[in-house]
Amino acid sequence: MKDNQKFYVKKVLLYSAFLAFLSPAGIAAAQNVNPAPNVASNQAADIVNQRQQMRQETMKQLGLNEEQKQKLDKIQGDHAALIQAVQLKLIESRKGLKQELDKYTADKATLDKHLQEIKQLDGQLMDARVQNIQDTKSVLTEEQFGKLQQVETDRRKQFQDMMQAKQPPPAAAVPAAELPKVTDKPKEKDKPKEKAKDKKAK
Repeated sequence: MKDNQKFYVKKVLLYSAFLAFLSPAGIAAAQNVNPAPNVASNQAADIVNQRQQMRQETMKQLGLNEEQKQKLDKIQGDHAALIQAVQLKLIESRKGLKQELDKYTADKATLDKHLQEIKQLDGQLMDARVQNIQDTKSVLTEEQFGKLQQVETDRRKQFQDMMQAKQPPPAAAVPAAELPKVTDKPKEKDKPKEKAKDKKAK
């Protein structure tokens, strides 16, 4: 049961993140809340351009009319603003929790306060993401929603394949024929000389 819950939570997170790129506001918010570390401004601009291009391609694949585009822009814009506000609060709560944990004599009441805040904010994020998916479905036809799911699956697979291609190849295994053979029986020459002397004495 727990594994199923983790799967659905992960699915909601991935799908909601993908939906954010259906609107310009979602792209901008994602860039502002989660800026890539140590990325030059021109590289950051390239990332935004790539996301905007992905949005245009997705819109085209779904065959959205102007009314649908406007509705989705508003849904994703409102969602992005809500997610950004909650995530900023979450960052502060986690920072406060870490600062208290770093103390040798941490105050239990303060720890409990930060933990409760983090749990509530995490719940708000999940509620917002589920509602975002439902609101998006209300704008799309069943056929368009099916296409959207397929696009999300294909993009995720492309990303996974790209990440795997960047990983170094595993070290080559040593062939079994080249491994040293281990025998339980000691060779005759390896037997202690004392045993040979005992035989002669007998």
